[in-house]
Amino acid sequence: MTGQSTPRVHSHRQGHSVCSWTNLRWILLLIFVTIIMIQFMTNFTVYHTKIWKDITNNIFISNNGDSMKSDLAGGKFRNNIGNLSSMLNKTKEVGSLTQLTTAKTLAKTHQTLSGSSVVTVTTKPTVPVPVMKATPSSPGNEKGFGMKLCPPIPPGLQGPIKVDLNDQISWDELHKKYSELEAGGRWWPKTCKARSRVAIIIPYRNREQHLKVLLNNLHAMLQKQQLDYGFIVVEQNQPLKFNRAMLFNVGYAEALKKYPYQCFMFHDVDLIPENDKNIYSCPDQPRHMSVAIDKFGYNLPYFSIFGGVGALTKEQMLKTNGFSNKFWGWGGEDDDMSDRVRSNGYHISRYPKEISRYKMIKHGGDKGNQANPDRFRLLQQAHRRFKTDGINHLEGTYKVIKLDDRKMYTIIKVDLSEQAVART
Repeated sequence: MTGQSTPRVHSHRQGHSVCSWTNLRWILLLIFVTIIMIQFMTNFTVYHTKIWKDITNNIFISNNGDSMKSDLAGGKFRNNIGNLSSMLNKTKEVGSLTQLTTAKTLAKTHQTLSGSSVVTVTTKPTVPVPVMKATPSSPGNEKGFGMKLCPPIPPGLQGPIKVDLNDQISWDELHKKYSELEAGGRWWPKTCKARSRVAIIIPYRNREQHLKVLLNNLHAMLQKQQLDYGFIVVEQNQPLKFNRAMLFNVGYAEALKKYPYQCFMFHDVDLIPENDKNIYSCPDQPRHMSVAIDKFGYNLPYFSIFGGVGALTKEQMLKTNGFSNKFWGWGGEDDDMSDRVRSNGYHISRYPKEISRYKMIKHGGDKGNQANPDRFRLLQQAHRRFKTDGINHLEGTYKVIKLDDRKMYTIIKVDLSEQAVART
């Protein structure tokens, strides 16, 4: 009896020990998994709380019934797409809906959304104080080489400025007012080297009165900003539908033949800046300049907009391949460019809306610039065209029929070939 009791006691203790160790391992494993899950959920919650705050801070919906200019779908797209665009872009950052591209979503929404409410998107300032950085330079024919750089913040800027909308001023009066301009509307500071060499590219057809108003206001502002600048007005010959984006590409290419510009302002002829601290300098990221336009109640129509006035450097134009050449007629080309910017690793930067304010010159519809019926399809195919539709396929698609360096600007009149563009 005594000899048999010892193994039983030993077996019982051994089993108890093994059971206790097994339970302890499971308990430790459970604690470890719980800690990992808590950390994951905490980070997940914090990140999405930030996203939601960004969305709610940047977007508000107004039911005041104000009409808004629409590039697409008779106004319904721009009035409803702001929330969706912003949230979709944020969602893509955390890996959800990876197969749903912004361009396709926007194009589908053009055709499906409806409603009477006006969505207005406002953004927090992305640049607290507009300060010009010196852009790289090398010996060449740029003006002021060897001189000291102009100050990062130009002296004499006053902020809000009075916009002169007098469209009855004559060209002779403008020539006398800006007598110091060189041919082609060229100007640069004479006491220091400008920090940016800027070409202002203006697509144009049948808008002479608007052009005079824009030049009268912009020349004065750009000189106070101490920029080395010139105006390139690209006029499309009749009779084809207006191709705003392709004219931007042509202006970019022709401007570089004239002077080593570093950055480019792609500027609608009917938008007049209201603040001289809205500095037309080279941006670190592609910059949407016309954030707050009076027509839209000085609010951003939707988050991803890149229309009106936009700024890109030469390097950014090369990386994005510039604008699309395929948007004939009104609408869609600015959304295509917005997608190009973001698809190439950039983000759209903006000055505070208190600074980037513009007045839009009132005008009727433009003959030859009817809504583009292909804009939805083009936006759906946007990502497939980026590498072959742009500045790298301009050769043979246009012909310069007149180039004249006038006192206030350079005019480049061109014939565009829709057939040649279709083959690219």
